[in-house]
Amino acid sequence: MNTVRRLYREMAAVYDSAVGPAFAPLADGLALWIGACVAAHQRGQLHDPFDLAPARAVHLPIWAADLGAGTGFLARRIAPMVAGVAAVDLSPEMLRAGPESFTRVAADLHMLPFRAGAFGLVASSFGLNATEPRRLLKALARITRPNGLLIFQEWGALDALSGAVDDVLADYLPDDLPEMAPFTDPPRDWHTRLQDADDYRTAIRAAGFRWVWAEEDAFTPVRFSGPGPFIAYKMAWPARRIAARALTDAGQEALYADLEAAIRPLCASDGSLTWSPPLMRVCAVR
Repeated sequence: MNTVRRLYREMAAVYDSAVGPAFAPLADGLALWIGACVAAHQRGQLHDPFDLAPARAVHLPIWAADLGAGTGFLARRIAPMVAGVAAVDLSPEMLRAGPESFTRVAADLHMLPFRAGAFGLVASSFGLNATEPRRLLKALARITRPNGLLIFQEWGALDALSGAVDDVLADYLPDDLPEMAPFTDPPRDWHTRLQDADDYRTAIRAAGFRWVWAEEDAFTPVRFSGPGPFIAYKMAWPARRIAARALTDAGQEALYADLEAAIRPLCASDGSLTWSPPLMRVCAVR
């Protein structure tokens, strides 16, 4: 957890401006799906969550938790739908950088400070991947009320745009940079244990949820005005920023020129860039 705390402490000041252009549309897409799922569930008609039309104009008398909330991209979008939202994140700096439209709770997601069955909806947008899956899913089952919903999205397979960025960065990463050590610790095993929809369904049922739907797809395309904002989003993450800072001015200029050259051919004729990352979405009933 110390690595994750360092990561988000490093990012808090630039998170909304640099990461927001990518994460905000993805959170909005998830929020529309959450609205549809929760409304259908309230009517007793939640049969196939992936066949529901997006819904925004719903208001439901339940409390929700947004886990791994960061500055609250998802919490902001689901707040109008429910009685209240608790935005939970390991980093108090990240929570303080967000608006005050929800309750902020700084906590380890494995040890959530809520009573059993506290929430009718537990949600997350890319907030779970630094956890240990078995412990985390049991913690989520504990705070979800009976017949309550767990709905979240996580990253799926590597997309072509992200792969192009990683290929360029590989040529510039320093061989030995002590400052990067806190951000290059071996990752926890979320993605090694949960690699496909079947893995998600099996693990979530084992944690105590009765019904689980999981699917991987490019659910929400994100449009950028050009390569620049996408590169800024990718380079906002601490390990990449630290690596770039270690380069000379000429080296940084060459890095960004190579990134631009790698991404530019993937742009539309008007120069805009559409990013469609594969995502894993999950809806489960406690």
